[in-house]
Amino acid sequence: AYYLTEHEPGLSVSVFEANHVGHGASGRAGGWVMGALDGQAALLATVEPQVRAAAAQAVIDTVAEVGRVVAEERIPCGFHHGGMVRVAARHPRQLGRLAKYAAAIAAEGGPVEVLDAGRAAGIA
Repeated sequence: AYYLTEHEPGLSVSVFEANHVGHGASGRAGGWVMGALDGQAALLATVEPQVRAAAAQAVIDTVAEVGRVVAEERIPCGFHHGGMVRVAARHPRQLGRLAKYAAAIAAEGGPVEVLDAGRAAGIA
C-alpha cells in the first residue's frame, strides 16, 4: 500500500486484516525485520546463479529500505539496523540445520559468521 501511493499519490488503497489489526501475519513479526527468507535456498535453487544472487541481495536490502521509510516518514518505532542471530540450542540436528543455513548464505556471498557456544555466550 505504501509503495502504491508513493507511485500514484491520488490512488485510494485499503488494507484489510482477517479479524483485527495485528491479528494475522502483520502481528506475528513482533516488529522485527530480517534480511533472509525461510526456505530461500530451496525457492531459488532452480534459477541461474546471478538471478539467485540478485534475489538474495534484494531480500537483504529490504532491511535498509524499511529503515529509509521509517526515517523519511518519521515513524517513532525505535528502528535499529543491527544484525541477526540464529541459535542451535541443544540438539545436533539444530546445529546441522544452522550449518546448512550459514553455508547457503555464504554461498550467495552474504555476511555470515558461525559462533561456538563460548563466543555466543559472550555476546548475549
